[in-house]
Amino acid sequence: LASLLRACGDVPVPQKWVGSSLALLVEVGAAPPRTSSIDPLDWVAARVKLRLFGWNRSRVSSQLSGQFTSLIEQQDNELLWQIYQDSLARVLWEASRLYFHTFCIQDWTKL
Repeated sequence: LASLLRACGDVPVPQKWVGSSLALLVEVGAAPPRTSSIDPLDWVAARVKLRLFGWNRSRVSSQLSGQFTSLIEQQDNELLWQIYQDSLARVLWEASRLYFHTFCIQDWTKL
């Protein structure tokens, strides 16, 4: 998810990705091993999948196509692209927060 967000930030021309959906598939009930010979990235990759779908209303733009769009269309693309990236960032934040609160907190001994 973080890689997708970084890749979106590297795109030179704002995109109009409207109506696309994000599926975050996670195997639940499996805590990562604290000590193991398994590489942590391999462990996560085997249990987490990210899928993007529903591109029927989206449009991919390039620097060349940007020369032929009106100023209003360009501003619309910029706004929608920022909303898309903000939404990805929010999903990343919530997934990270959920992971931390599930696996990284210590038990309270007293209040």
